[in-house]
Amino acid sequence: MRRFQNPVAADVRRLKPQRKQSLLTSAATVLKEAPMKTSNRLESPSQFTSPRLGHETSFRQAFWRLCRSQSTRLFALLLAAGLAPCPAAGDDDTIVVSVLCSTNGHLSPQGVFVWANTDMDVRAFPDLGYEVEDWYVDGACAGWGGILEQHFAFGDRDVDIYVQFQRITNGVYVESRGWGSVTPTGNMGWLQIGWNDDVTFTATPDPHFHVEAWTVDDVVAQTGGSEFTLTDVQAVRRVKVWFAIDVYTIDASAGSCGSLTPAGAVAVPYDDNQTFTATPAAGSEVEVWWLDGQRVQTNGTTFCLFDVQTNHVLRVTFSAPVLSILATPTNTIVVSWPASAEGWVLEQANVLTSTPVPWAQIPPPYPSHDGRLCMTFTNAPPLGHHFFRLRGP
Repeated sequence: MRRFQNPVAADVRRLKPQRKQSLLTSAATVLKEAPMKTSNRLESPSQFTSPRLGHETSFRQAFWRLCRSQSTRLFALLLAAGLAPCPAAGDDDTIVVSVLCSTNGHLSPQGVFVWANTDMDVRAFPDLGYEVEDWYVDGACAGWGGILEQHFAFGDRDVDIYVQFQRITNGVYVESRGWGSVTPTGNMGWLQIGWNDDVTFTATPDPHFHVEAWTVDDVVAQTGGSEFTLTDVQAVRRVKVWFAIDVYTIDASAGSCGSLTPAGAVAVPYDDNQTFTATPAAGSEVEVWWLDGQRVQTNGTTFCLFDVQTNHVLRVTFSAPVLSILATPTNTIVVSWPASAEGWVLEQANVLTSTPVPWAQIPPPYPSHDGRLCMTFTNAPPLGHHFFRLRGP
């Protein structure tokens, strides 16, 4: 059985055999200075005499002032040392009841009483953030932890009641989800955190993983970050850290005369592969695939990027339809291009300079011959200069 030593017990044992006049004189001095307070739990001092100081009425009255002020430590010492007034003959039903507690709370009633009743109700009032750890009766643990009120029935002996308060702790369960670990984790994932305290957690992802989020009671409390602080713990909480694999970005784009799928910022998880598909415009072909500025593939409508472990820039270029220009001796110019180049528009200029000049569009429809589109221009001599190009759709 667990036992608790009353705080005054050690001093009682030390002072009880001394019983020196100096102690008595000091006690009497303090008693004379004790303030007067009312208490309906005390009998009249006229019912008591002291075997040592029964003739000193002023001391007996001062002692009762001490009782009413509930100066518990000095009162208990005087009682135990035999220096306090004792009950008069015939008052055998009177006992001494000590009702004391630790810090961080108080009791009602609280103090040391000369008690003539047969029972007493004692209520504990813990301070905010504290609770009753246990009650002790005559030094023995009663096993009443958490109970705030007790009823005591007394016999014919003195009783020592003591209440120990302790700080409230709340359980915080912490776990990691995914690839990594978190500290602290406590006992089987449970930490005991004092009332109103904070606790900081540190997450360590596995290689090529990162902290995705922290949740408290299944609600996202923080996105990312290797540390998270849970503040002002006043209840049971559940903390989870979520890990995710690292993701890299492929900046994919296509040149003119075609398109690329997928394109833009393409997210690829670590060590994964990503395939891209190029679609040339009509009459065009895939020309070159470029990765981080380096030529990696010529032609081909697909390109696969294997084992992605960093960010990349990917670009694919296309060739435009090739124009064929034929000039005849009769001052006729025949311009032709593949008939598959649908949507392309023929444009003409008679001069090229360093300053951009407008090109004249020659809109469709265009005649078709042997799988090619063609336009014929006849000019009076001299033929001069003529420039042609195709503008893509």
